[in-house]
Amino acid sequence: MRKIEYNEKQKLALKYLSIDSDIWQVLYGGAASGGKSFLGCDWQIKRRLKYPGTRGLIGRAELKKLRLSTMATFFELCAQYGLVAGRDYTYNGQDHVINWYNGSQTILMDLADMPSDAEFQRFGSIEITDYFVDEAGEVSEKCIAILASRVRYKLINDKPKGLLTCNPHKGWLYNDFYNAKRNGTIRSDREFIQALPTDNPHISPVYLQSLQLLPDIDRKRLLEGDWDYDETKDRLYEYDDLLRCFRPSTTLGDKFITADIARMGDDRTVIVVWNNLHAEKFVVLKHKPINEVVDTINDLIKNQSVRLSNVL
Repeated sequence: MRKIEYNEKQKLALKYLSIDSDIWQVLYGGAASGGKSFLGCDWQIKRRLKYPGTRGLIGRAELKKLRLSTMATFFELCAQYGLVAGRDYTYNGQDHVINWYNGSQTILMDLADMPSDAEFQRFGSIEITDYFVDEAGEVSEKCIAILASRVRYKLINDKPKGLLTCNPHKGWLYNDFYNAKRNGTIRSDREFIQALPTDNPHISPVYLQSLQLLPDIDRKRLLEGDWDYDETKDRLYEYDDLLRCFRPSTTLGDKFITADIARMGDDRTVIVVWNNLHAEKFVVLKHKPINEVVDTINDLIKNQSVRLSNVL
């Protein structure tokens, strides 16, 4: 079998996934091209070969993506190790099961939430020794919890093991792994390992340059591994503007408009143009229809050169 050279982050993950470690669940990743799929496939292949008669599961939200992406890496690794289909393993594409020559099995499964299977009954009576979930950010917390409960088949050293990989995203992985690790509150049987593209010594410099050219949000997520960057398309404010709320202003010149709108009764609409914290102009309107109030604010935006995102 060809010897594999792991990077330092992969070595750390394999240490936690070893039978001597008390860690049950490892989240590895947090950026693009940190060797996530390679690590998971390599770990699964070697576990099946080293421990005859054991059963692993490789899953992803969509079975199609699993076959086209993750399993492409899996079978490429098999070829590099000199493993031959039909001799060392057989792949049943109908049942999505790989049977190894030593009695071990690898089950491939889609893990997406389905309204018709809210309790993941498709897991049935499956019992597994360990699991690898690629792109776990696409999979629900409930699914992973149920999957982890199935780890009870021929446990090695009586320790269940699971590997999750992902890119940064806001969701249960952020709370349970990334933020918990940062705050020192992560569960004692869990571990998070941040792996960046620069941790991968085999990555192409051209690919790193292409990540530099991504839009700001994607660059921060996939290149810098920034979990706190807001990736939602329907956000109400820009993340950079949010960060600026907590930075002291060092220069004058940023203009803002605040407007307290009155619709009924004798209240007045008060519009203020601000230069930083200096109120420079007041406009007071009374008994004006909303369209005139909007027109007045738009005129101030234009005449005072105020960015639309600086209007409240």
